Amino acid sequence: MIELFNYETDYTKNAYNLDGDIYLDIETTGLKKYSDYAWVIGVGEIKSDKIFVTQIFISSQTDERESLLALNKILKDKSRIITFNGNIFDIPFLKARAKFYGIELSFPENAYDLYDVVRTNNRYLMIKRINLKTVEKFLNIERNDPLAGKDTMRLYKTVVETGYTFLKKTLLNHNYLDVKNLPYVMNINQVINDTKNIDSNFKTENYYILNDKLIAEIASQKKLPKISIFDKEYSIVGENTRLKISVNLESKIIDGKKVYYFSDSKKVVKIDFIFYPILKEKICKIIKTIKI
Repeated sequence: MIELFNYETDYTKNAYNLDGDIYLDIETTGLKKYSDYAWVIGVGEIKSDKIFVTQIFISSQTDERESLLALNKILKDKSRIITFNGNIFDIPFLKARAKFYGIELSFPENAYDLYDVVRTNNRYLMIKRINLKTVEKFLNIERNDPLAGKDTMRLYKTVVETGYTFLKKTLLNHNYLDVKNLPYVMNINQVINDTKNIDSNFKTENYYILNDKLIAEIASQKKLPKISIFDKEYSIVGENTRLKISVNLESKIIDGKKVYYFSDSKKVVKIDFIFYPILKEKICKIIKTIKI
């Protein structure tokens, strides 16, 4: 027998929350999709300035089929599913479990994975260890939850064996926050855009080091004339909506690591990785100096 838990909380949509979105997170008894099962499936929707979260909880694998059928009803007519690492774990796991019972889950084709968004843009964000909690902390999203994901497997077994209500509430709260916070985490897209923006006209598209030069590829919102500027510390070439800025670097070995720094200011720009805020500061200063 499944248990359903429903919650609602006030929420104001951001530009990245769309009609027809569904947010999903699961907690499982293990990582093996052909033998373990999801003991709670959490799904969220935004309606009328509120986040509605439903949790489908089971205390035995004998109720798994019923929980998957309940999920399928919720998935009906949704246009996009949003998860954190769900394209790698949650969705394939649930599909495999549903297939075991001959069920085809109606997941939307548009599967938006926030973990992938953060991972592919982390050179701009510079989050040290990417998981949902670290991203929430980066965005100043509140979470009152002592559990890590690995704790839930152990505590679930204790809840099933003992029936301790307070432990069950703690477990459900962990999953509830995972789901409820996903709409807020969508704001990471705005942070990425703001971080890439040099100013209102220019945006960083790529950067790298080549032959002791820091190369920044910049997109312009306005059409530019043909530009060729060669200074002793930097060069700029480009036209139309593209610029390439090259800044001279110097380097030395410190504690066995090659450290790069700007020739003029001596500011360190790379040790293990390029420090994007330092790069952005430099590029911004160059663009202001030449008054493009």
